[in-house]
Amino acid sequence: MKKCELLAPAGSYEAFVAAIKAGADAVYLGTGSHNARIGAKNFTENELERAIGEARLYNRKVYITLNTLVSDREMGDVLSSVKTLLQMGADAFIVQDLGLISAIKEAFPCAEIHASTQCVTHSLEQIKALETLGVKRVVLSRELDRDNIRHICRTSNLEIEVFVHGALCVSHSGGCLFSSLVGGRSGNRGECAQPCRLPYTVKNLDNKYPLSLRDLTLSEHVEELLEMGVNSLKIEGRMKSPDYVSGVVSVFRRLLDEKRNATPQEVTELEKIFSRQGFTDGYFKKRLGRDMFGVRRDLDKERTREIESVTPTLPKIPLQAKLEVLKDGGSLSFEREGYFAKVSLPAPSPAEKLALDYNSAYEQVSKLGATPFEIETFNFFADGEYFYPKSVLNGARREVAEKLYKNITKREENVNQNPLKPILPEMSEKNENVLIFAPHRKVTNEEISSLLSLDIQRIYLPAFRFPEKIKNIGQIGLVLPTILFDSQREEFEKELVRLKKLGVKYAYTENLGVGKIAIEKGFITLAGPRMNAYNSRTVKVLKDMGFSGAILSHEMHPSARRDTVKSMPTGEFIYGRAPLMTMENCVMNIKDSCQDKCDWHTCQKGLTLHDRKGIDFPVFPEFFHRCQIYNSVPTFIADKESFVNYRAILITDEKNVFDTVKKVLNGILPERYTRKG
Repeated sequence: MKKCELLAPAGSYEAFVAAIKAGADAVYLGTGSHNARIGAKNFTENELERAIGEARLYNRKVYITLNTLVSDREMGDVLSSVKTLLQMGADAFIVQDLGLISAIKEAFPCAEIHASTQCVTHSLEQIKALETLGVKRVVLSRELDRDNIRHICRTSNLEIEVFVHGALCVSHSGGCLFSSLVGGRSGNRGECAQPCRLPYTVKNLDNKYPLSLRDLTLSEHVEELLEMGVNSLKIEGRMKSPDYVSGVVSVFRRLLDEKRNATPQEVTELEKIFSRQGFTDGYFKKRLGRDMFGVRRDLDKERTREIESVTPTLPKIPLQAKLEVLKDGGSLSFEREGYFAKVSLPAPSPAEKLALDYNSAYEQVSKLGATPFEIETFNFFADGEYFYPKSVLNGARREVAEKLYKNITKREENVNQNPLKPILPEMSEKNENVLIFAPHRKVTNEEISSLLSLDIQRIYLPAFRFPEKIKNIGQIGLVLPTILFDSQREEFEKELVRLKKLGVKYAYTENLGVGKIAIEKGFITLAGPRMNAYNSRTVKVLKDMGFSGAILSHEMHPSARRDTVKSMPTGEFIYGRAPLMTMENCVMNIKDSCQDKCDWHTCQKGLTLHDRKGIDFPVFPEFFHRCQIYNSVPTFIADKESFVNYRAILITDEKNVFDTVKKVLNGILPERYTRKG
């Protein structure tokens, strides 16, 4: 069985030391503004270089998080940072932005890329697409169950990393816009305000925190994960203390070394370190519902306070030392697992009293207190009875220790940066208004006909709710799932085949894997805004993967949309409630425990989340028992100048769709709206 890596978080240098001492094989950490935990202490450049060097000393790895969206204006600075980090010796980069992945691999082919969990990776088709970009490892979505993880491990060419402990987002990561569009702090830009941890009221639901999940632990499933062939077990927690890192890593180090699951006592130990009403493994075991939810209680905080805080220090590194004393000179060498350093000594003096022997030599050579080293084995050889002043041996010891340290931690100065090929714009004359219905909506032929009498060039209707006999089929497309596990693919592909036979040739999706399947089936496929086309390079990546166009990110500034190099047609939403979250744990199921008896193909349930400020957020079903939370007000920019090819309108809970669309096309402001998104 291949050795499985234990990957630990470090939001500060102190947490890095704790992770190394506790036995992490690798540590992931952030620097600057392009990581998903800007609120963590993070690392200065000097601290980062020190940490990378020390990781090498201990045969550990350091992965740098660049897991946010990057604008065109920022791309050059990020690539400069990548070069500096490669020179320091960074082992890999954890990246979300598809355009940034492409740019890093083009500029630095030697760079190792891990696709962040923010890439929403949960299917083999997505992994194949990421493989074409040069990605080496994927961090799987935390919502995947054991069967889907096993299938991916057995069929993927890439390394697989799985979160095994820590906080859970209630939304599929990378697709959450709640903090951004409602609170002005983007999770995709490292500033998540965690609105999921706030109270919300739902009618006839006694849980006041219906979006707050308990923390994850898969500590009781380590044996199964190892049997699956998972390459890396990842612990969440860059916002956590060094004590948290030390405690959690220590437990998982034991479990990995002994290839076993956690005992009840060890789970209790983890709960004391940090938990929210205990833990959940509901996604892994496919047991969704109320039991997965919890908050940080006073009792949980009190248990954590009982843990004694310690200041971790790095352990000493064992060396093999050799001292040779010969008539014409001598040498002192240090060796550590492939690294070697040696210094020459002058000719010794003949011994007048006590000759240098093993014990007296060891006493001087082993004085490595200020260094990270200690002598594990010592070899001494002399071809006669000689004497060295202590100052000579002390100087040689300091010199060879410094030499070995530099050999292990030396910078990689010869890092070549290839120039990026320019992106050429496509001069498209497309200027279309497109209408997209949310997945829960059922639309009649009469509605379609009336809507097409307006200035609408195409209407996208939800798959699985598609009318059998439909007029104007040439102007109709499909709304496809936002999330699709491999276990759901067969049913999805049957639906695509059915609709292809009806003559449908257009499709719309916010998922890379789903889009690739649709493209392979011959559909002209438009990428939605939660594909996170936030820069010109991402648009180009999507074009190269076969997409016909891309609705630009909800989070882009209007000027950035204007300035994006459009290598294929692009678009923006001019009206509609932006989807804030896609939840694996459907809120309707949390309320009614209805999943086992629910037919999601026809479900049109809906409910409202009321926040503490009296604002209402509608919730509607998505495909495959999931749900979407939508913004409290629609985005409206139909009255603004447009620099894109597609002007998209999203219909969610509008009662009179015809009148709504007509007003939008005429630029008439709704009663309530936002300019965000």
